[in-house]
Amino acid sequence: MLSLGLTGLLMAAGATAQVPAGAECGVQDRVQDQEDLWRSLLDASLRRDPGARRMLEDAAARPASEAVGSLAEILLDEWDVAPSHASMKTARLVHYVPPSFAELELEGSRRASPLVIVFGEVTAVGRAEKPRVHHSSGVEAVDRRCVDSFLRRRYRPARDENRFLRSEVSIICHVHLR
Repeated sequence: MLSLGLTGLLMAAGATAQVPAGAECGVQDRVQDQEDLWRSLLDASLRRDPGARRMLEDAAARPASEAVGSLAEILLDEWDVAPSHASMKTARLVHYVPPSFAELELEGSRRASPLVIVFGEVTAVGRAEKPRVHHSSGVEAVDRRCVDSFLRRRYRPARDENRFLRSEVSIICHVHLR
């Protein structure tokens, strides 16, 4: 199998952002490249042609990041699923960063709820946004960590026949208090 690398995958997908040969790529450039690649993979899954499938296979085999590799694998798993199937109508979690409560001082918070429920939206490109705490732990710092975890998640967005859609999601954040 031909390995294109990140720049090759972007070029194959028709992305306009290119890194000059030999140039140092800064953190911001790498983040933008990953966003471009993410969008290119989503676009490829809508095209459903042999070239698009090869691009997804290469991205899964040589992922630019854990999240991008996971997206490519999910899109390949769903390749033969009809866009009208119910499973395609909802966003699917691709990448998860759990909240950390290790350094929080929770002594005296024993009456806090062990659950935080966050509602929010997934954009048509799989970004989590517009979080709302539906059920609070009773401890602001804990709720904030759960919201931050929600915002760092990536999803395969919901779709209809020929495009990806914005959708609603919710998460339950379990808080283990001592």
